Amino acid sequence: MLIDLHVHSSHTQGIPFSLADLVARAKERKLDGFCLTDVNTLAGAGEAKRLGSEAEITVLAGFEARTDHGHYLVFVPDPDELPEISSWLRFDEKSRIVFSSLIDSVQSRQGVLVAAHPYDRAIDESPCDRLIKLEGIAAIEVLSGGRKTMADELAEEFAAGFGLPGIGGSNCHDDLEAMGKSATLTIDPVENEADLIERIRSGDVWPVSIGKLELPPRRARDSRSPGRSSRDTRGPSPRPRRDSRGPRHSRPRPKKS
Repeated sequence: MLIDLHVHSSHTQGIPFSLADLVARAKERKLDGFCLTDVNTLAGAGEAKRLGSEAEITVLAGFEARTDHGHYLVFVPDPDELPEISSWLRFDEKSRIVFSSLIDSVQSRQGVLVAAHPYDRAIDESPCDRLIKLEGIAAIEVLSGGRKTMADELAEEFAAGFGLPGIGGSNCHDDLEAMGKSATLTIDPVENEADLIERIRSGDVWPVSIGKLELPPRRARDSRSPGRSSRDTRGPSPRPRRDSRGPRHSRPRPKKS
């Protein structure tokens, strides 16, 4: 399945897209689904799922937590049952979620955290290499729409070095056309949030870019493969992982159907 795992709606301040806009765009992009990840809220989840069901698009619900240690995509098995976020998470004086309260609460609910664009230096709280000190991160967003190529590459290197899965999401803020250009492929189906969590934990997630990414001239070609852009990601690329015994190995490329 091809799912955009990082999508905002008008329930996030400053975002112009309605839930109906997102569902229509997902159909147009021929996505199998998307995950609504508005900032610090699940307010639009119910309506988004209803619209998705009518359009035969899988719509999942999570949220993007803006914390004192960066931004994280939060997925729990039963998001519809979560109380108001402010009732179970602590906030600091800058209205940021306190990371320690987030990780403890998400883990107690059998959920997962995905580090969102962790190397985006335009965000003051971005952890960058400090991510190594944070426990409980299940995956890394290594393809984030609208981010600089270098930020994605550093995130990809971190994920590979520590054996974490990488995911992709458009994170579009002002251009609906960008939805689905960065997405996540899973081999097994995802019908609900519990399925998504299982795919992330098992490593059955593959970041993909729909179309060719533009690169600076000096990096426009991969010397190992003349004539092809080094990040022409028309399909998922293998990423180093660590197995249970410790040594690093390459993830196999999913077979084409």
